Amino acid sequence: MSDNMLHLGKLEQASGILRELGIDAWLIYVRETALNPDPVTALLWDFAVIWPAAFVITADGQRIATAVVHDVPTLERSGLFTQVVPFTKVVEETLPAILETLAPKSIALNYSSDNVAADGLSHGLFLRLEAMLAGTPCATCLVSAEGLIGRLRQRKLPAELDRCREACRLAQDVFDYFGARLRAGLSETEMAGVFRERMAELGVGPSWEAAMCPNMNAGPHTGRGHVGPLPDVIIQPGDILNVDFGVKLNGYSSDQQRMWYLLRPGETAPPADVMEPFEAVVGAIQAGFNALRPGIPGKEVDAAARRYLTERGYPEYLHALGHNVGTYAHDGGIAMLAPPWPSYGQQAHTPLEEGQLLTLELGITCELGYFGLEEEALITAQGAEWFWPPQRELMLVRPVERG
Repeated sequence: MSDNMLHLGKLEQASGILRELGIDAWLIYVRETALNPDPVTALLWDFAVIWPAAFVITADGQRIATAVVHDVPTLERSGLFTQVVPFTKVVEETLPAILETLAPKSIALNYSSDNVAADGLSHGLFLRLEAMLAGTPCATCLVSAEGLIGRLRQRKLPAELDRCREACRLAQDVFDYFGARLRAGLSETEMAGVFRERMAELGVGPSWEAAMCPNMNAGPHTGRGHVGPLPDVIIQPGDILNVDFGVKLNGYSSDQQRMWYLLRPGETAPPADVMEPFEAVVGAIQAGFNALRPGIPGKEVDAAARRYLTERGYPEYLHALGHNVGTYAHDGGIAMLAPPWPSYGQQAHTPLEEGQLLTLELGITCELGYFGLEEEALITAQGAEWFWPPQRELMLVRPVERG
C-alpha cells in the first residue's frame, strides 16, 4: 500500500473514532512543522507546512484543510482532503468561518496531561486559537483529543502491521549480522558500529536517536540507563551482552532486546549464575504474555510478569512492562502494559484492545551486568500472538581458537 493510501486510511479511521466517541470534529492546528511537528501528523500525511495551518476532520467524513496560498498546492496534490481553503495572510481569515459552517458541538484539540503523543498543540498556538474563537459558540466546546489519538495510534491497520513486521524482519537481519561478528575485545562503540554498518547496507534508519540505537550493556562495567555505547567498555570472555535495538522503515518501527554470552576458554555452556537470571527474564516475559488479552487493563499483565520475578527473589523492574509500537518505537495509545503508577496516568487502567502491537520488556541488574529482553506481541481476539519470534535461548559466542 502506498504512503498516501495508508494516510487516507488513517484519516478515515479517525472519522470513525470520532463517531464512536461522540465528538463532532478534530482540529489539528500547526505551524513550521519541519521545525516543530505535531507527533500525530506522521500518521496522517507526509508533507510540511510553513505558515500556520488548520486541519478539520469531522465525524461525518469531511477533511477540510486551510493554509496560506503558498502551502495550498502541496495540500491539494496530496488528495487527502475533501476541501482545501486558502488564506492570504492569517488563518483567522478562514478558520472561524469553516467552524461556523460546520457548527460542531465538540472540537477535539491535541493536548494531554498524560500522553505526549497526544500533546502536539503548542501553548502559543492554543492561545491564538482561544483568541480567534472568543465570543463564538466554538469557544466553549473544546475537548482533549487524547482518547481519539490514542485509539488511532494503537488500532493498527493491516498495512501498518505489514510495515512493522518488515521492520522486525530487517532488524533480525541486523541482529544476525552482528552476532556473526561478535567477539571478545570489542568496545561497545565498536559493536554499535557493526550494527550501523549493516543498517547502512540495508538502507534503514534507527527506531530512535542514532547515538543510542543500538544501546549496549556489555558485562558488569557498562553504563546504566540511557547512556549509549561507551568506548571504554570492552567485552570479555565470561561477559553477558544486552542490546536494545530497532529499525525504522517506511515510517514504522521495531523495538527489541537480545542477549549473548561470551564463553570462556574451556566452557561449553554458560554457568548457572548466568543461566538463572536469563531464564527468569524469559519466564517473566512469558508470564506477561500468557496474561495478555483484550478487555483487561494493562496493569494486570504487568503484574503477572512482575510477580514472576519477585516470587523468585529478583527485584521488580522500575518501568512499565510494555508500550505500543508503531510510527515511533514508543508509540502513544490509550492503554499500555504499565503498573498503576502516577507517571503512567490512565494508560495502566484502560482495557487493552484487539490489534494492539505491544512490547514486553524487563530485566534484572546484578553483579554480572544487565539481563534484559524485549519482545513484540499482537493482541488477538482470543489472547495474543508473538509478532516476531521471541528469544528463548541465550546466544553463545565461542572463544577464537589461536593456531
